[in-house]
Amino acid sequence: MDNRSINKTEQSQNSQAIQASPLHQGKPYQGQRWLVEERDACGVGFIASQLGKASHELIEKALSALGCLEHRGGCSADRDSGDGSGLLTAIPWGLFKPWFAELNLEMPPTEQLAVGMVFLPQETTLLHQTREVIEEVLAQEEFKVLGWREVPVKPELLGVQARANQPRIEQVIVQSPSQKGDELEYKLFLTRRRIGKVVESKTSMQWSEDVYMCSLSSRTIVYKGIFWC
Repeated sequence: MDNRSINKTEQSQNSQAIQASPLHQGKPYQGQRWLVEERDACGVGFIASQLGKASHELIEKALSALGCLEHRGGCSADRDSGDGSGLLTAIPWGLFKPWFAELNLEMPPTEQLAVGMVFLPQETTLLHQTREVIEEVLAQEEFKVLGWREVPVKPELLGVQARANQPRIEQVIVQSPSQKGDELEYKLFLTRRRIGKVVESKTSMQWSEDVYMCSLSSRTIVYKGIFWC
């Protein structure tokens, strides 16, 4: 069966499903409306160990899964820049041990630590200005900023359009002197929201366009980029 036949079959099935929906029979739908109304195109997958063990094999499988979701993402004219892909994982604390060692810092207990994944402007003045605002808000929320870690990237893998808009990606590592667990996570969530508002009020930059914090958590971290997997 060629692609045209497959597409026609899929369209026919979709049409039948819509016609069979209670929303198209004049009857109110009693369930969750988004089940029959939403038509988003994004794809998402979840991979975990049934034993609850952290493993790099999970990352490899997740990347392989992303590579199978090409049909769920858009593609720019350069054929290499997409809508974006990302991974959310538990924070790999072992990755940060060499960073602490390089700075001659003693690594605090991980239950006191949190990591923010930040997209920053490339221009030097705006970069420093943004860092200062973020650090100011974190200090106001009683977090101790231990430093910034530049995330290794391979810009040569990006498409022309994605490379032209590539942000500087850094991780801000912070410590909470008193909070941990759910209490810490809740405060980090509120702090991330507040950082976005303060950045827009104190700078000329727009949150999510010029600056963005993908995650700020003591448990999880988000790696993402505008590329094809």
